[in-house]
Amino acid sequence: MHDVSEKEGRTVLFVSHNLQAIRNLCQKTVILNNGELFASGNTEQVLREYNELSRDVTIKADTEINNSVNRRGKGRVRFTGINLTDENGNRRYKFETGEKIRVKITFEIFKEIEGLTFIFAILSGLSRECLTLFEYALSSKKMIPGQKGEVTVEIPDLKIKPGEYPLYFELTDLKYNNYAKDVIDDLTAPLEITEGKNKSYSDDTKPSGYFKMESNILQNEIYDTNQLIKV
Repeated sequence: MHDVSEKEGRTVLFVSHNLQAIRNLCQKTVILNNGELFASGNTEQVLREYNELSRDVTIKADTEINNSVNRRGKGRVRFTGINLTDENGNRRYKFETGEKIRVKITFEIFKEIEGLTFIFAILSGLSRECLTLFEYALSSKKMIPGQKGEVTVEIPDLKIKPGEYPLYFELTDLKYNNYAKDVIDDLTAPLEITEGKNKSYSDDTKPSGYFKMESNILQNEIYDTNQLIKV
């Protein structure tokens, strides 16, 4: 795209919901909300405004139920609330590396289902691949209409590279039946991770992947022909 726009002097219109791709490819960005112009200008500034717009979305039982891209399900079970908070209960979507993150959901059963499972996933902002997934069986018993619940999951130390990550939430029965689930897919604001005090990802010039994991070297031997050189 850069070659076409800069070398050939043409304008390229790139339409996408992939924020990371927009950030990597576009210098100017336009956001449409319900068919109307919401923001236009420098990409970084416009994407910040988009994230603020996403943070204003309140998840209820009927939020975006006609939007099959970002909310899917048949209505047997519905999320009635989704929030990310810190350990003090403050609602946030921006955290530093290593901070505790709490995912708080509420739900309601509208038609009978067999048990209930909660799934929460962090996605790649570029490819939308699942980077990590958390799954919890909330109930093995039959759930009946009118039952409600509240769940809090804590991630004590998320060692993930700074960036923006779309979020995926799902409630489903124990059989993972498509007729008994509710999916919230990139409808909330993305999880935004910034560099923490330990600065574990301070050198952005080196490829570091998405996660930081501890490791120890167990063997380090160098051979000169058949002669072992101690290191």
